[in-house]
Amino acid sequence: MDNEVTNVNDKDKTDNVESLNAHQKYKKVIITNQAIDKVERVTIKGYEDLTEDIYNMNKEVLRVSKELNNCNEVALVMTMDGNIGEPIYGDALTVNILYNVRAYHLICGTYNKCSVILAHNHPGLSYFSIDDLYFFLFHENIAIMTVVTNRGKVWYLAKNANYDKYDAHNVLQELLLNYRSMKDNNKRLDKIIEKFLKIMDNRGIRRN
Repeated sequence: MDNEVTNVNDKDKTDNVESLNAHQKYKKVIITNQAIDKVERVTIKGYEDLTEDIYNMNKEVLRVSKELNNCNEVALVMTMDGNIGEPIYGDALTVNILYNVRAYHLICGTYNKCSVILAHNHPGLSYFSIDDLYFFLFHENIAIMTVVTNRGKVWYLAKNANYDKYDAHNVLQELLLNYRSMKDNNKRLDKIIEKFLKIMDNRGIRRN
């Protein structure tokens, strides 16, 4: 689910754009022990009691990726009580989370909405991809999605009480139509993601 995006939040723009531009697009960055040690601790409004669990989960994603998956994508799914399932292994650009039976039932089953947390890494240091966004939006059981880059930078998306799947779908579809004439598809998707998350700041999605 790694798709290079250079549009990041203003407060992070300087150092993150530099790090994104420091390597060739889609080129995998090797995870170091220092990167694992530097994984950011993020506190999400409404989910403050999960701060340490999410921090440890993101570190574990990088540890498993480094030690067991050649620094490629790894995903972990955690329930709200801190129960983490087995790692789900991908390649340098993607990981198919729903191939894992436990993850499939937690994400697609008849559980409570906003009942699980999904973490995965982006070996190419990129921001959320359009595939990430779709997966997060339309699986209502996912409360939080984090991306941790192979250098330890963490981004998150979190649903709050105002989130409405149908409203999110309408906003995204409108943006896809508005930007359909852009020739460069990667830039088009980057712009759509950036605009969408700005619109949704006050409509049910928190982010850092």
